[in-house]
Amino acid sequence: PLQPLTSHLGESLEQFRDRARRELVARTLAWVQAQSRSGYRRDARGDAWPILDELLQSAADDCDGWELLTFSTLRSFGFAKR
Repeated sequence: PLQPLTSHLGESLEQFRDRARRELVARTLAWVQAQSRSGYRRDARGDAWPILDELLQSAADDCDGWELLTFSTLRSFGFAKR
């Protein structure tokens, strides 16, 4: 029996989407790391976690803020919370 034409196309599409998602994650991480090089700042009084708007306004934070930016950016591209 003939195999459905969509089986190879569907598999090819999944592989394409997986590669594109990995590339998007890698590009997002590289961009955030580049931003953090000029905007890394230690918390003055203990560990403080910013909200995204605070980070965007100040353009400076420690690793917590840059992780928040990475997480928020990937979520905006449709990645799941987990």
